[in-house]
Order: sequence, then structure tokens, then C-alpha cells
Amino acid sequence: TCSCGLDMSGSDISSSGLAVHYDVVVLTASDDVQKFAFEEQLDSMKDTLPTYCDYVVVADPPGAKIGNGGSTMEVVHVLDEKYGDKLKDYRVLLIHAGGFSQRLPHVSVLGKAFGLVPIGERVLTCMEFCMDVFSVFPQRMIPGIFLCCADVLLDFKHSGDWAFDKPGFTALAHPSSLEIGTTHGVFVLKNPESAQDAFKQQSSDIRMESCRCFLHKPSIEVMKSKGAVAKGSEMVFTDSTFFFDYATAIRLCNFYRSHRPLLDEIDAYGDFLQALGEESSNAYCSNVVNVSKATDGLVAMRRSVYDVLSATELHTLLMFQSAFYHIGTTKEYIHHFTNDPILRRDLHLRSAVEVATLSTAENQAEDGTPAKKAPLTYPFSNQCLMAC
Repeated sequence: TCSCGLDMSGSDISSSGLAVHYDVVVLTASDDVQKFAFEEQLDSMKDTLPTYCDYVVVADPPGAKIGNGGSTMEVVHVLDEKYGDKLKDYRVLLIHAGGFSQRLPHVSVLGKAFGLVPIGERVLTCMEFCMDVFSVFPQRMIPGIFLCCADVLLDFKHSGDWAFDKPGFTALAHPSSLEIGTTHGVFVLKNPESAQDAFKQQSSDIRMESCRCFLHKPSIEVMKSKGAVAKGSEMVFTDSTFFFDYATAIRLCNFYRSHRPLLDEIDAYGDFLQALGEESSNAYCSNVVNVSKATDGLVAMRRSVYDVLSATELHTLLMFQSAFYHIGTTKEYIHHFTNDPILRRDLHLRSAVEVATLSTAENQAEDGTPAKKAPLTYPFSNQCLMAC
């Protein structure tokens, strides 16, 4: 069993006994061709996937790249058209999986949602892993959308009195070093000292805290000046995934419908989360250092997104005993699945794979008759998954 309490040694996710579950699981695709490929793979998995929810693939509209923030709004638009008023009662798991995965070539054809994770006695796709790990959330969740990425693996303990029951956004937050904070999003808590006390006590209970604001890939100096670092500490709380309620989803949907087609890339983290909290400012909108492509209308579009979300609450669920692993690049994938002892231990990664049966001219009895076929098990590292 991994730290998040799920049986990773061979259970079947289709046999979930949870009273409350996701009503819809959404995969995003970069275009209609990738959407078709994802739908074909989902169809081939229909005998093993849970039957208690719908599976929907949503492609980005043709034209300019709109980023995962734009994709998120397109998803809400599609779901609202598909389900209408029923959506207000649904819990949705949104897995961002679009793109060409240039940094992870072995999943560039099938998509990173269908990359393999060798858990215990079974090999899951990244999509199935997300469904497994986040299956504990719906029973503590009001209707809305839980957003995650297919190339991020999370491990966490989930004891305590907590829930996704606040209006606006509720994000998972993980204790991290200041150096990690410079490459991720960092939460500025209203009460960082209280959270730090709980961390020092090695608490396994998840705790909810409100945020003053969110910093996207800040420098160490900015983290300290904004109060993201508790006194006497060299730790901050960084982002991974987040939830937003139905009312917020519809606000984003209405904004999207009035501004499409989008011509600029919107980031679900940098543009959504930075707009939240009582001390947020739209100053970040003109900072395009971390933007992949600064189009002519980008700053104006970011300011418009800020205006829609600036009055929205931001809460965090502080996961004191948790870890997240990004496997979105070949270097990260090989490291985590072959060299990282912590990940291998917590997720029970296999290091021996039955790969072949031997029956060749070299495997013959002395009289020339073929020898009995025997399965060969090689102590390959999980790097063998790269060749699948």
C-alpha cells in the first residue's frame, strides 16, 4: 500500500467500493487527431476501466495554442453543452494530457496519459494511476472540477479533517525547499507559522489554510519578502494540482465564450492561481519571463483573466507528508523509474519483468529436437518500459 492508502499491489480500479466517485473523467488532447487516438485507446481499455463514470476527450480548438488554461476553459464549455444543468451536481476529474510530448518521445504517439507506471503486480497507465490516487477525493468534495496533469505522480497521507468544500479554488500544497520553490508555484499562507509548527511535529494530518496570494516560480528573495517562508524555516509550500467549484467553472466558461477564439496561451497555474487571494495583484500580467510565447495580445488577455478571478478565494490543503514526482521528460522518467529509491519503495515499482520465451536453434537438445520452452525473467530496470 502506498502512502496515500491505496492498494498498489494488484487491485483492480474497476472494483471501487467508494460511495462517492467522479462522474466524469476528462482527457485533454491537442487536436482532433490526438483526440481520436485517445478515444481509440479508451475503447480498448473498456473492459478494465471503471464503469461508474463517463470518459470524455476534449481537443483544443483549431488555431493558435491556448495553453492548459485555455484547454481548461474549453473543457468546461464542452461539459456544460454536453450535460447542461446536471453538471452542477457532478464531480469531474480533469487530466491534462495534450501536446506532442517532445521531451518524452516514447509517449509522443500514444500520449502521456497512456504512459506506463509499473505498480506492484500490474502496469497502469498514467491516467489509471491518477484515477486510483485521487479516488479518495470525491467523497470529500462538493461538485466541481479537480485538475491534474498526466505526467505528475503524487504520493500522500490523507488523514485528518479536511475537504474540498470551499468556494473558489482549493489547491494541494507540499512542503518543499526554497530551491524547489523557484521552479514551482508557491503559496503565501495567512498563517505560515501555524503550518510550520505542524510540519515540525511531523503531522500526517492534512490541514486547510487560506492564502494571501500565489507566487509563480518566484526567486528566493521574493518568497521571503512576501512572507511565504515561515520564520526560522527554509521551507515553503508548493503546488501540484487543484480543485475549483462549479460556480467558478461557469464563470470561466462564460468568460471563454465571450473571448473565443483565444489567440494567446493561458496557463492554468500562472494565470489562474496568481489572480487569487486577497493580496493578489495584476502586476504579474506584464511579466512574460516564464511564458513560452509572448503574443501581442497576451498581456491584455492575462489582465482580463485576472479581472474575472481576482475576487475568488484561494485555499490550500497542506499535505505535510507528501511527495510529487514530475515524469514529463526522458531524464526524469529514467531517474524516477530506475534510480529513485524513495519512489520505488513507496509505489512498489517492479524491477524484474518477464520479457520473453526462449525457443531457438541455440536452445535445442543434443538430438536436435527443440528444448522445452522456458520463460526467461531478466532483472531489467523499469527503463524497459521506454521501449514499449
